Parts: sequence; structure tokens; C-alpha cells
Amino acid sequence: MSDRKPRILVLNSCVSGGGPGRGLTLYLEQAAEDFDFHVVLPEPGVVGGKVPPGVTVHLLPELLERPLRPTQRWAHALPGLNLAFGLANLSIAARKLCALARAIDADLVYANHMLAKPLAVWVGARADIPVVLHARNIHSQRRTEKIFFQSLGKRRHVKSVIANSEATAACFREVVPHKVTVIPNFVDLERFDRGAVQGQLRSELGLEDDALVVGYLGRLAHWKGVGHLVDAFARVAATEPRAVLAIVGDNDSGRRLDLKAHYVERAAASGLGDRVHFLGFRDDVRPYLVDFDVLALPSTAPEPFGRVLIEAMALGIPPVIYAHGGAKEVVRDRQDGLWARPLDIADLADKLTELLADDALRARCAQQGAAHARLSFDAKSLSQSLSSALRRAARPAEAGAGAAHLQGQATMGR
Repeated sequence: MSDRKPRILVLNSCVSGGGPGRGLTLYLEQAAEDFDFHVVLPEPGVVGGKVPPGVTVHLLPELLERPLRPTQRWAHALPGLNLAFGLANLSIAARKLCALARAIDADLVYANHMLAKPLAVWVGARADIPVVLHARNIHSQRRTEKIFFQSLGKRRHVKSVIANSEATAACFREVVPHKVTVIPNFVDLERFDRGAVQGQLRSELGLEDDALVVGYLGRLAHWKGVGHLVDAFARVAATEPRAVLAIVGDNDSGRRLDLKAHYVERAAASGLGDRVHFLGFRDDVRPYLVDFDVLALPSTAPEPFGRVLIEAMALGIPPVIYAHGGAKEVVRDRQDGLWARPLDIADLADKLTELLADDALRARCAQQGAAHARLSFDAKSLSQSLSSALRRAARPAEAGAGAAHLQGQATMGR
């Protein structure tokens, strides 16, 4: 047997810096010395810039994040044709990934994003390599989607399904419970240490010292509930003159709809004036997050997990959530933050108002949430759990097998 590190082919089609990408780069930082990682991305994006040294990156444009957004940009606005080209791109990606897996003599294919899962299963079957699927989405809300992903989980080459919450695990537990392991998302407690982060949001906005900041941090996607938050904040603002709303994030990548402009108009129509601030995307979210008094995450569809919740809690920022999905598993009601009834804007406003008005409750939730983050979501311990799961699934490396190891940064040609 060879003493070389297990060689893992990582497929990640989302490069915009969302939850899956941030989770992957954090894990690579923790485990880069334990495995020989080969990460495939469609383009560098935010994720590519955060891959640690020693990890080989392969660029494969055909590894699409969305089938309706093919590499042929002129086809994006042509219904039917865009899907045809997107499927053709994915077919090309599958063949190239299979060739790459054989060339590097991969011991495991690890799918880190939703669309990467079927490609990982195809590569695993064709190249006879074990596969791990990391479930970071809830697949049980649409019947056809649920059946499709369950069929992937049942494939022989899929050795394990890692889920970031029980909400994401439920779909797979129905058909392959023996393959499912729940490992929550994790946070780097050294980086998200309140004492080590200098706030920037309040000075950037020129806020008064006594301002109470309700903050949202994330993509501007319909299901994230930003519209609900704006409407709820209008009620909060009517009773709390010190309250302001800060929205950190931008339109969901790959979407043509300008939701940010819509929310700006919605805030103006509510008469909120300069009390709602849209700050756009920030690469380093900590100087903004640490200046929140309360984090709001009123996702109208159940959150698979909600990574921003543990980042906020680590910094001592109590969240208010719509109480469904994985977010309920992260935030303990009236311990780390408050739960509002899902889709109930009035209750969301009430919970935000309560937390802003009660300094003692806010301080207690901040303290307990920080302790909960340290105990339950520490990157060091949970990354070891993920590494153990990958080792169990990977095939043993054989001496002299495969092609020469690819060094440095690599780009896959079209």
C-alpha cells in the first residue's frame, strides 16, 4: 500500500462566495495537509481566490452552476435553446471530469454543490471511484427533485451522504439511512472572534452611537425573505426611532432580475427614507456583521442551515429567524435568539421589536449564542469529523497506481 495522501476530486459549481463555497474553502484551510485535493471550478470567482496553497485548482467552464446559464452567453435569453446548450455543456463536463479523475488517480469524488451531485455520480460510476455527496440543500419540497436526488443517493458508488442539517438529511434518510451522516456547517472561531474584529458599518453609514441596527447578510434571492424583512421593519421603525435596517448583499448571481432595485423601491414606498441602507456585496463580512444589534434571517422557504447564523452567534449577535428548516436546528428560541412564525410579517416585526427593546434579553442571547457556537460549530472539531467521513468512503491508495500527480494550478481546456 502507498503512503500517499488520499486524492480527492472536489466538484464545486458555485463560485460566488455563498454558503457552499465558503464552507468548502474553510474546510480546505483546515484539511489541506490531510488530503491531496483537486478542486474543479467553472471559473475562479470568489471561491477560487480563497483556495489555500497546496490545493490544485482545475477550471472547467462547462461545470455550470445552473443549466439555464450555458457558457454560450448569447443563448441565455432564448428559452429552450439555453437549456439545450446547458445540457450539452454538462455532457462535456462529465466526460472531462471522468478523464481527469482517471488521470490523477482519484480515490474519491466529493460533490460540494447541488448540480455537482449528478456529475459526481456519473464520474464515480464510469471511473469506478467512490462518491460522497454533501447535501447543502433541501430536496424534499418538489416531488420530482426529491425522487431525482434520492435516486442519486441510492447509487452503488455513493458511499456516503453528508448533510449539514436534519432538514437536508430528511430526503436521503427515507431511502438510504445507513449512508447519511449529519455534520453541521462550521465557523472559524478565531476569525469570528468579537474581540478581534473592528466594526465598519456604523462609521461607514455615519450612525449615531445609540442607533439600533437590524441587519441582513446574504444573497438577495426571493426566498431569503428580504421583502418580508423590509415590510416588518416598517412596523419596527414606527415604534423604535433609533432603529435602522442594513442589508449587506447583492442580487443572486446568474439571475437577470434586479431584486435590489425592487427592495429599494419597496423601502421608499414604506416611507422608510434613510433608515434602510443597501450596502451591496462585501467580501469580508465581519466588520459589518459585528456592528449589527440583531441579525434577521426570515427565509420564506426553509433554510437548509443558514451559515450566517453561526457567524453572527460567534460574534455575539442574536438572530431572529422564521422558525422552519435547518435554522431551527441552529438557533435555540429565547436562548440564542428568537423564533418568529414562518411567513408571519407581524410576528417577525414583534420579535425584532422585542429584542431591540430588551437590552437584557439581547445580552443574554448574545452570550448564550456565542457559547453555543463555540461548543457546537467549531471548525477545528467538525472539519475533523468531515475528514473522517471522507477517509472512510475513499478507496485505499495503491502504490504506483495512476498517472503522475498534477502539481500547482491547472486549467482544463475546452
